[in-house]
Amino acid sequence: MKKYSFALTALLLATAALFSVSQAAVQQSNDQLGKTMEGKVVSVDSTKGEIVIKDDKTGEKTLRIDASTKINKGGKAINLAEIGPGDSVRCEYEGTADNPSVKSITVTPTKADKS
Repeated sequence: MKKYSFALTALLLATAALFSVSQAAVQQSNDQLGKTMEGKVVSVDSTKGEIVIKDDKTGEKTLRIDASTKINKGGKAINLAEIGPGDSVRCEYEGTADNPSVKSITVTPTKADKS
């Protein structure tokens, strides 16, 4: 009986260890996948190439912009300096949560922009 109890305990511990390792691998993998974020622009620093976006789920996130980042508004290409606080945006980014890099930004035109 003791052999079976010991074997069962060892099996449970091994299963728990494998589960925790696989969860860590899944989290790391998810951090490497492309992601999207929608929210309002808090600030833009075109000198540093950064934009701060706030959404209801994750709060504020600072995203890096580089020369390959595509920015558009109403289907037209614009530059980072044309985005301002309060603008609604949808960003596609990649990299880790600690080091995100933006692939594209789509600014939602306001009613004033449409008229």
